[in-house]
Amino acid sequence: MNGQTMKLIGKIISTFCIGFAMVEFTSGAFANDDALPEHAHGSLECLFGPMCSGKSSYLLRTAESLQDKGITPVVLTGSAHNGGNISSRAPGDESIPAVMVSDGTNVDELEDALEENAWVVVDESQFLVKEHINALFRFVNNGGHVIFAGLLHDSDGHVWPTTQYILVNMIQLDPGTNLAVWYCFAECYVRGCDKSATHTARYDEGKRYFNPPGESSVCIGTTMFEAVCSNHFKCDLRAKKAPEEIAAFGMCRYHIEMHNQKTWEQEVNALISMA
Repeated sequence: MNGQTMKLIGKIISTFCIGFAMVEFTSGAFANDDALPEHAHGSLECLFGPMCSGKSSYLLRTAESLQDKGITPVVLTGSAHNGGNISSRAPGDESIPAVMVSDGTNVDELEDALEENAWVVVDESQFLVKEHINALFRFVNNGGHVIFAGLLHDSDGHVWPTTQYILVNMIQLDPGTNLAVWYCFAECYVRGCDKSATHTARYDEGKRYFNPPGESSVCIGTTMFEAVCSNHFKCDLRAKKAPEEIAAFGMCRYHIEMHNQKTWEQEVNALISMA
């Protein structure tokens, strides 16, 4: 990194809460910078956290903001469970069509689709593979702008490999790349609990379900998965809050100074262990 300081995860520099009833909030740390699309450097923005924490809503508002500026972003998703669309549970958000990126998606075809587009938003990024991430990193190094939104942990509490790959390897981006990393949090679904949800838990017939060794966690909607705090992470299904009882979700932007791959990996591991 040649001593280049980059701002990333570690120290909170701004925090805000977003009520579900609100229809306007900050969208895109860089999308609202009028000078950035012509900027010499690319940008990478990451949003990681549990389900129901506003990640998709953030992408939808960012895409809308870009379109208001006359910019049509490439919209990608790593999951087909919303019909290949990016959608949000927040009132007032409308879904937008997305291109499904799966294990079989040819990297060359993906890179060809990015050549004429300056902005890319990616939902469910935890389902992408390393080859896709590397292609998007190359796009950023060529002056493109990418926003990733995905889960930090699977329903067993393990960090998604692709999410960890993004965090650990973003240090390899060119010096001068504009970087922003957000940790998103929800409100625990359990009625009477006022703690922030940091994990996503899976339930089968009301019982807490942990995947057998070697089986991947598959998120297919809210009927089997809920956003929970650490206190309720291992519990069976409890009485659920009504939608109007869920007060807010929020985001924290983090800041770190990193100088080399080794120290950055240590910082990433420290963050993951605390989340």
